[in-house]
Amino acid sequence: MGSLPSTFAVEISSLPNVIDIAHRMDGIVRLAHKDYEFSSIFGQWKTNQLLVHGFGTLALALAEMSNRLEMSLSELGWALSNSTETVLEQGQSEAQAHRTHEAEELEALKDIERKLGEP
Repeated sequence: MGSLPSTFAVEISSLPNVIDIAHRMDGIVRLAHKDYEFSSIFGQWKTNQLLVHGFGTLALALAEMSNRLEMSLSELGWALSNSTETVLEQGQSEAQAHRTHEAEELEALKDIERKLGEP
């Protein structure tokens, strides 16, 4: 097994003042933005970052929309299939009821003919 790295002591007082460094950096950035070429390049870089982020978000949205659309179409197909089956079953049931009714009417007519034919 490897040995642990050696420790070293850092005194807080030996570290530079970060507030002074931050102010110095702000001054450098302000000075750089006053330069036309730097500002143009920085603006293009920032725009490119926004475009990359925006198109990445758009791609995600399109992928999600595609998935939702596919799922919705699948559900619609399932619902139509069930609806079609229900309509067919109802049609068959109604046709059977109609045939039964016709058979009963025919039997009633035959009954009437028999009664009329008897002396």
